[in-house]
Amino acid sequence: MHQSLATNLSADEKTKKIEALKKELRDNKSVFLKFHDAGEKPMHASYAVANKIARDSKSFSDYELIKECIDEVIKIMCPDKLQEFERVFCQGGLLLDELKI
Repeated sequence: MHQSLATNLSADEKTKKIEALKKELRDNKSVFLKFHDAGEKPMHASYAVANKIARDSKSFSDYELIKECIDEVIKIMCPDKLQEFERVFCQGGLLLDELKI
């Protein structure tokens, strides 16, 4: 089957076909890598939170601990958004105070 495809193409067409197949392979790899990362980040974030809670021997209701845990999750899941989330906590912890955590 492959031989019949190759014989029907000119040298220029073969080069273009090879480049198209390489691009398709790179695109497919990036999809799988994104899928893999999407599974790894939540697990890593969950571990970081559990580790911080255990290390500090605190309950889940401690505001500062919860803030630190959320910071850890954000650093792992979406580090480019860290400053946006920190602004929420810089406003006197309004979000967590209103939830009475």
